[in-house]
Amino acid sequence: MQQRANMKDAHFTILGFTAATGEPVMCAIIFTRKELEPMMVQGLDPFVAWKGNELGIERNTGPGKFHLHDPQCMFNGIMVPCFCAYSESGLTTGELLAEMLK
Repeated sequence: MQQRANMKDAHFTILGFTAATGEPVMCAIIFTRKELEPMMVQGLDPFVAWKGNELGIERNTGPGKFHLHDPQCMFNGIMVPCFCAYSESGLTTGELLAEMLK
């Protein structure tokens, strides 16, 4: 399943982590920002209908709803989790890498 970005002005770096066996472990997205807005890290499912008016974000957030919460993807039958973070340059730092590897 492919998910679309929730904001059109989100610039980012993506890192894929795999095990030595080649199986996917995690995807990391590092946004070019000074702080991370919650809406930036919510995946969306364009095949699910929006319920209520445009202000009903809570009603449309969660598994099986328009906004799925964390972005994730399916690869070879494995649901790959995503680590979302930010840096002013949009690149990884030692601190971010340490957080990812926890």
